[in-house]
Amino acid sequence: MKDFKIGIAQLNPTCGDLSGNLEKVKATLKELSSSADLVVFSFLPLTGYPLLSLAYRKDFLRDCKLVFEELVKYSKDVKAPFLITHLEGEGAPNLGLFLIERGEVIRKAFSSFAHPESLFLSFSFNSMRILSFVEEKELSFPPDEVDLFLILSKRPYYFEEEKDILPLLKDFVVKQRAFVFYVRGAYVQDEYIFPGKSLVLSPKGEIIHRAKAFDEELMVVPTICHPEPQGEWSYAQPRSSLDQPLEKEDFSELYQALVFALKNYAQKTGFYSAILGLSGGIDSSLVATLAVDALGKERVKALFMPSAYTSQESREDAYALSQNLGIGLTEIPIQEIFNVYRQNLLSGSFPSDKVTLADENLQARIRANLLFYLSNKENHLVLCTSNKSEAATGYGTIYGDIAGGYAPIKDVYKTWVYELARYRNLLSPVIPERIFRKAPSAELRPGQRDEDELPPYPILDAILRAHLEEGLMPEEILQRGFSEEHVKKTFRMLARAEYKRRQAPIGPKVTKSALGVDYKLPIMLKFQSLV
Repeated sequence: MKDFKIGIAQLNPTCGDLSGNLEKVKATLKELSSSADLVVFSFLPLTGYPLLSLAYRKDFLRDCKLVFEELVKYSKDVKAPFLITHLEGEGAPNLGLFLIERGEVIRKAFSSFAHPESLFLSFSFNSMRILSFVEEKELSFPPDEVDLFLILSKRPYYFEEEKDILPLLKDFVVKQRAFVFYVRGAYVQDEYIFPGKSLVLSPKGEIIHRAKAFDEELMVVPTICHPEPQGEWSYAQPRSSLDQPLEKEDFSELYQALVFALKNYAQKTGFYSAILGLSGGIDSSLVATLAVDALGKERVKALFMPSAYTSQESREDAYALSQNLGIGLTEIPIQEIFNVYRQNLLSGSFPSDKVTLADENLQARIRANLLFYLSNKENHLVLCTSNKSEAATGYGTIYGDIAGGYAPIKDVYKTWVYELARYRNLLSPVIPERIFRKAPSAELRPGQRDEDELPPYPILDAILRAHLEEGLMPEEILQRGFSEEHVKKTFRMLARAEYKRRQAPIGPKVTKSALGVDYKLPIMLKFQSLV
């Protein structure tokens, strides 16, 4: 059997940019077709994904048809055949798998766009029996006489995903006794990160090729897969160094994912620069560092907005961080603004010396107003610095510190925030050490600490992860040794904060169960274990 070279196109499309995506696909074919026998594209490279209601618009589907026709016409001069997914239909679109060669669609298969579980396309090429399909929730297919599987994944990223994905893939290839090409795009769409990391596995479940994470990549993989007379399989390693061990899943990859998400979001929504409030705390320090790594220091602006309750340590740490990152820090004290608000609101009707919850929230809302004023004036993307632990418990001010245009750490637990910051400091120590040591505090009243209102973060995050990611209920979590007080309080806060989460900014999904994307409660709720 002739050696067989497959080109993998791990692309970063922009949702709805049909003409721009078409040019990218054409350029890809031009580069790969000269050396590959077959080119395989990641999922929906012409339209992007997810499309949501856009996929059901008649004008969009009409343009999808036109751009597909142009691609088929262009393929007359393309040497290699290629496999691509695309939309077709009117009103209720179909998802199609197309094998295109020399200006013709030589094989095709369709399924409902909403439910593509049954979408697969089989064909023979160079005496190779090939089966291609779109990955849904499970990797399963009836045993068949197949030499090679082409799996087009539309699975979004989450932290430590390979602990789940790799065993599934290896089990699949060993059962099928066939090579597997697992092809994923490398892009961000709204909350979802698609991380690339396309894989090629041998029939023994060995990874013989692994593409870049969080980056486009075009590659030609010479899978020389031919049966030996005894029925055993052999393969030739690609020419590049592919025998490196699989990278260990750790916080370095999660950090890369967050940088990738912020960079893609800013680029695709038209924001050149970002602005955020620096408090001298760990959350804003991490977000500022992510922003610099994603956009560059010249494109990040920070405000330090102290009140009467802001500590000297926080001031020093905010300035030290901004200096280490090389970003400008503008100080706008809010105490005078706060006093004017209170004088006009209270008008002598209430004691003015007592700091209430309303006063705490007012400070946060003043800061948000200042950030959004400069955002409107200078066209910055406002970065929210709130994390998942705060979002889960409602520990944040609606229209205040949970406001923003984009929330880079929205799906990151507080304990992870520290881990990510520690990882980033290993690369270069930009976050001051004192920020790691001091007790977390919103500094909205004298002597305030987060743990006055919340369970300690290691306990809180463990309870949240047990419920959100493992699906455990309160009684099951109690069996793990957590106190009834902490469990009940966490579940009660989780339910009561739903109305805030519905009005929070968008942010990247990096866990199995992201609040708002995967986990959503009724706002008007009365359920005994949650209230």
